[in-house]
Amino acid sequence: FTPAVALYKLIENRAPALNMPEVMDGNQTSGDRGAQAGGVEAAGPQAPARMSPAEIAAQAQRQASAPLSAVQRSAAITQQAAAAMAVHDFSKAQELLSQAVALNGRNAEAYNARAIAENKLGKYSDAIHDASFALGLAPGSAAALQTRSWALAQTGQYKEALGDANYSLERDPGNAYAFYNRAFALAGLQDRDGALGSLKKAAD
Repeated sequence: FTPAVALYKLIENRAPALNMPEVMDGNQTSGDRGAQAGGVEAAGPQAPARMSPAEIAAQAQRQASAPLSAVQRSAAITQQAAAAMAVHDFSKAQELLSQAVALNGRNAEAYNARAIAENKLGKYSDAIHDASFALGLAPGSAAALQTRSWALAQTGQYKEALGDANYSLERDPGNAYAFYNRAFALAGLQDRDGALGSLKKAAD
């Protein structure tokens, strides 16, 4: 086996974590995103003054029964896909995630999750495309960088895979999966010592 193939045999069953920014609404403003990133939730709609308890309850019921928006349905389907991947049904996950991105083209989480499913199905070119799209929506996302790094390495693009792995580690220095990606890319570049060093850090 070449060093890269040997490393692949060692880590082929490992999957990247589904850590992405919250589903992004195409109508959301940058200020809204900043507030969410800071962990501050926007205040919900306030009940008009002088509403009786019965009127407030009726209003809440109407809001609860309102149809879900496309963005909300996309987020719900993304969670269904995550459940499918948890039981290794990657074909079903890919199908669901295609529905999710059709409903909300700015759902970065769904694009990255579909790329993960495509990696598992051996559809590496598709995975590179989807992970790249996720990065366009969520620049610098460590999760999407890890997903794309793995797909790039599987297609022999080791230098590009190493770049993604290194940038991912800048964003998330303690992520073991990023070190595995880095090790695989370095092995493909015939840097045995560097690959072993990254594997050691992944195991720490």
